[in-house]
Amino acid sequence: IFMAGMMIGASAPDWLEMVKHVGNRRISVIPHRTLTHWPVLWLVAGYLVSQSVMPWYAQLFAYAFIVSSLLHLAMDSFSKSGRRMYFAV
Repeated sequence: IFMAGMMIGASAPDWLEMVKHVGNRRISVIPHRTLTHWPVLWLVAGYLVSQSVMPWYAQLFAYAFIVSSLLHLAMDSFSKSGRRMYFAV
């Protein structure tokens, strides 16, 4: 359950933008590296999961999903545009 949450959540900040590729053009409902790439929202999601009454296995999946999404953001911070976004360099 934990591994499934980690694997699915690892790319969640990108696919939650609801991307569609038209030719060489990337079109998304949420612009790339905006709302889904804000760490505070993922932390709030973690808090909401902790306050929920979900079964333990659903919470485990949700925590793994959130942790791997946060790790995705951490890895993005090593890219040039990620540094600009997170550290205003």
